[in-house]
Amino acid sequence: MSEPTVSSHLLTYDVTTTPLTALAGETARIRITVSNTSDTDIQCKQLVLHLPVGPNAQDLTASTENLTANVTPTPAGTNTGTAVALSDNDLLVLPHAEHFTLTSGQETLAIDLAGIELGVPGSAHLTILETATEDIAHWPLQAAETTVLVGKHLVDQSQQDALVTFWAEHYSTGRDWVSATRVSAGRPVRLCWAGVPQGIPLELHYGTDHIELPAGATSKAINAGIQQATTFLLTTTATSGTARRPLASLCVAVEAPTLQTATVTGATTAPMVTING
Repeated sequence: MSEPTVSSHLLTYDVTTTPLTALAGETARIRITVSNTSDTDIQCKQLVLHLPVGPNAQDLTASTENLTANVTPTPAGTNTGTAVALSDNDLLVLPHAEHFTLTSGQETLAIDLAGIELGVPGSAHLTILETATEDIAHWPLQAAETTVLVGKHLVDQSQQDALVTFWAEHYSTGRDWVSATRVSAGRPVRLCWAGVPQGIPLELHYGTDHIELPAGATSKAINAGIQQATTFLLTTTATSGTARRPLASLCVAVEAPTLQTATVTGATTAPMVTING
């Protein structure tokens, strides 16, 4: 019998990421599950996973410096006896023995990649070179090649903004700061927020005032307090080429608000109005 010719791959490869939506610029974990969905046991000598490294949209990451890899036999107890080694940008999955068996109809191998900081948005093409056969007496002259895709997504800003929580606190003697939806007029009030991505400079707007906040700030105390019900707006800071973007708003009520004094000039009398009914 002649050696098997190079053909399509014999195994099936599925990719999942943690988090499920992998974001560009964030660290993610990638799992490649290797399955044998055929009716015949598959013998495998080697799998080579090529990781595209570089600054482009089709690259997975700009560096593999912090990458760790692990191969897990699944289901538990599968005797694959595999090891991994990273050579340049290639991840090698090798058997301890001459080859390992992937049993028909079972998911038998999971390749986990951790510590990967994903590159710019786009789809990374991970190339897999598979040296496998259905007949242990005859191995292919060359590895079969296939690719899997890993999406690197832009953050959905509307979803990200929806995660921002914004609340008010007032100073309670003996209890420090306490959450409140209503505060006393002229007493210190503190605005707090959570869920804003790190490194974003913010602004707090209310009335005709606005306060610029440093990146990483999570609260701002207004020691003079407020006199009337006030709406606070938390926004990003406008930069060159980037407009200010609202993140969250909050209306804080005031007990016994201070009413503004009105001055009437001109006539001080008005015709009497009679209401019937």
